[in-house]
Amino acid sequence: MNKRARAHLFLMATAFIWGSAFVAQKGAMSYIGPFTFTCIRMFIGGIVLIPLIKIRGAVFDRSYIGGFCCGIALFFSIIFQQIGLVYTTAGKAAFITAIYVIIVPVLGLFMKKMISRIMWLCVILAVAGVYLLCMESDFFISKWDLLVLLSAFGYAAHIITVDHFAPKCDPVILSCMQFFVCGAICLPTMIIEAPLLSDLLDAWLPIVYVGVISCGVAYTFQIVAQRDTTPTITAVILSFESVFAVITGFFILNEILSIQQIIGCAVMFAAIIMAQIPEKPKGGII
Repeated sequence: MNKRARAHLFLMATAFIWGSAFVAQKGAMSYIGPFTFTCIRMFIGGIVLIPLIKIRGAVFDRSYIGGFCCGIALFFSIIFQQIGLVYTTAGKAAFITAIYVIIVPVLGLFMKKMISRIMWLCVILAVAGVYLLCMESDFFISKWDLLVLLSAFGYAAHIITVDHFAPKCDPVILSCMQFFVCGAICLPTMIIEAPLLSDLLDAWLPIVYVGVISCGVAYTFQIVAQRDTTPTITAVILSFESVFAVITGFFILNEILSIQQIIGCAVMFAAIIMAQIPEKPKGGII
């Protein structure tokens, strides 16, 4: 298996893990606050990677700066999503988050990367899909949906940041350090939330699952994969997490989407698929 195919396989595994993690994230909000959950899951994700770093004998090199930058981007992407999940469904949040597949190449404009015409069409479809997915009876998009949408920008920034540092750093160290940075940022607010030990024990399963599998495994897979593929392809493959999230939300949480929301999902899915059409933009690839 060549490096490119292996990278795409890692990204698909990441998408599956993240999609199923939406259910765990939603469930944990019944017991603890978003900052508490994010803080603990990040520290768990970093801790489980320490033995692997020691076994591999990896060298930190430039990982300090990379871990700091990736950790900040990770914080903004996750915390907005986690707060929004308190008030919206797992499947709905997943599809809104999936709009980062369009945001990634748009951010490329600021890096002097041109966007193809088909990508602009994807942007229009994605915006229409988000509107249909989030629109309430009074034609108003709730503030919680907007928070999840902000997380999509955070995820796009994280993908581009990882793309910059992944080839220069050890992937496991970079992944480990971004978790500790993100967790440290959440720590002061976690103290304010003052979680009870009994609530932490009630939420132990989703905390451990998301900390070990979603953070320790999936985010590390992402960094390893991005050494051998482009940010846009990364975003496209990872966007399939929304599909996995809807499936797991349906089977585990019994969540049901309205006809309008289903249409919105279909429009967004069409935008995601169209984003894969191979049309080389001028000025480089992103």
